[in-house]
Amino acid sequence: METATQIFWNSVHPVADQGGSVIPGTGIKAGQEVIYSKVLRKMVGFDRKSWMELVMFSLVTAVTDEGMGAWYGKHKSSKEAGFMDVLQEVVRPILSVLSVNYIFNVSYQGFHNPMRSFSFMDFLISLAAKDLSVGGNAILAQNVKAAADFIGRYENARDRAKIASRFQRD
Repeated sequence: METATQIFWNSVHPVADQGGSVIPGTGIKAGQEVIYSKVLRKMVGFDRKSWMELVMFSLVTAVTDEGMGAWYGKHKSSKEAGFMDVLQEVVRPILSVLSVNYIFNVSYQGFHNPMRSFSFMDFLISLAAKDLSVGGNAILAQNVKAAADFIGRYENARDRAKIASRFQRD
């Protein structure tokens, strides 16, 4: 049982460090992202991904968004973010979304030309869902006291991931 527990915590560590205190904030962010993505996909008639695939994509990119998007500069916290701050965050996960989509497609198709599996519509929906979840976090952090603490812990972990990516600006 101890070994199984250790394997579990090693598996979820990037999104659940600090003894699990980051899990609720990660769940809020990932949950919003998945729901927004599914709704957008239904609206445009491009619903080709399962709920589980969207959850896995969201959790993997929760870590890679910061490392690959660190070049874009510093985040404002959700408590401070206004409409334009949220809108500008749509650029940050571009590299992360492209690379994780390719990695997932390699697991389906094997190594291949990235343009063979690239879908511009899927790319745009992923970026929009990520940006909507940033806005959702800002609304929750500014208006719901209980959610603000969970989101603050998630943002703390996000900021530490960005510093660890070695792209942190001074």
